[in-house]
Amino acid sequence: MTRDMYYRDMNRLNNEYHALMDQAASVSLANSGAPTRAEAKLYQRAAEICAQGAANSTRELQSQWMERQRECEQNIRHIVQALNPDILRRSRPAADASAAASNQPKAEPEAGDKKPVRDGKKEKRSKSDVISEETVASWFKDPPKQTFEQVAGMEDLKRQMERIVLDIGNSELNALLEMETVQSFFFYGLPGCGKTFLVEAFANELVSKYGFKYMSLSGSDIHESLVGVTEKIIDRMFEEARKNAPCILFVDEIDGVCVNRNSLNLPAHVTSATNAFLTGFNDMSKAEEQIIFIGATNHPKNVDPAMLDRVEMIAVSLPDIDARANYFRMQLDHIIQLEEGFTYEEMSEECFSFSYRDLRKLTSRVKKEIKTRVGEVYGNNDAAAAEAIRNGTFRLERETFFAVRDGYRLQPKDESEMFAWASQMEKDLG
Repeated sequence: MTRDMYYRDMNRLNNEYHALMDQAASVSLANSGAPTRAEAKLYQRAAEICAQGAANSTRELQSQWMERQRECEQNIRHIVQALNPDILRRSRPAADASAAASNQPKAEPEAGDKKPVRDGKKEKRSKSDVISEETVASWFKDPPKQTFEQVAGMEDLKRQMERIVLDIGNSELNALLEMETVQSFFFYGLPGCGKTFLVEAFANELVSKYGFKYMSLSGSDIHESLVGVTEKIIDRMFEEARKNAPCILFVDEIDGVCVNRNSLNLPAHVTSATNAFLTGFNDMSKAEEQIIFIGATNHPKNVDPAMLDRVEMIAVSLPDIDARANYFRMQLDHIIQLEEGFTYEEMSEECFSFSYRDLRKLTSRVKKEIKTRVGEVYGNNDAAAAEAIRNGTFRLERETFFAVRDGYRLQPKDESEMFAWASQMEKDLG
């Protein structure tokens, strides 16, 4: 980074920080000083800006950014404690919690927080009661429609997942051998390499054959902008997986919620969320119910190593030449014939380093080009154009495909760094 770029970045972060602090002050003034979630969210965003500044600044400015970050986090804690004292209680030692309770006035419970009284005693509240039932219901998804047959390529991975499906079905043998009832997998690879599609095909098998329920969340579903609430969402997520066993729990973009605690200058709420995730995962792992946990990410380095140590790592590569040819065949073969001598393998050879996302975009552009060219031949006679494609009078020519291929700008991809990281991680984890 050049000196000019450095100063521009620092100036931008400084302006963003002060703008957020001014907004927080305005919100506080508008509410006569009463603490609000809106004010806490602004402080949290400011704390994240400070973490960026501390990570990227010179040593002279780093302490200033870190002090700002601490002040923001202190403001957040005061607001959250005032709004709901129970949120922070579990993250403090017992003595500190007792002292805090004696110094804080008791907040009146909100109407939605009241629990029924049984036998003259108030029922104990769960840590995750603040999560609405509508939110929980949205985590449970309909069974995915994808099957392993619809996954282009990935033959080794498909065989591995099919073997897992068969193993899960051997319930009597598993019980006899005292096999673990909770299994955990971690899919990682470059964007667009088919991780989610493969996971959903796997889920389809378990739902259709063994009646598993399917929970699916992303990091953005779990990461709540107000500190303390993320931990409650995590608690409830693992609790629901246990209650609804047999269950598949799929967390996409897991790097956004179980962040590597070795990263520099992490805000306190991010570290707290990671700790809560690991605790919840450990509790779930002790369950006697059958649960399949699956995490997926494009950025495995950003996931906490303690989490990686608890799962079976599964690398998902970019599609190889056979997978790319199979993809084109699945997308085009039932629609249009190829000109004589032109093959899907030839298409595939010219699409090295394409992800499935790239292949999908390219195929869409090819279809648009087919529509344009057949229109040039048959004009406005839509029925005749469609019939010409169906009966093979009009075919996809090599020249048409490569004209589209040459016009597609492919972003360079390098898997070597990711797999070098994976190899080193396996050594580190023993």
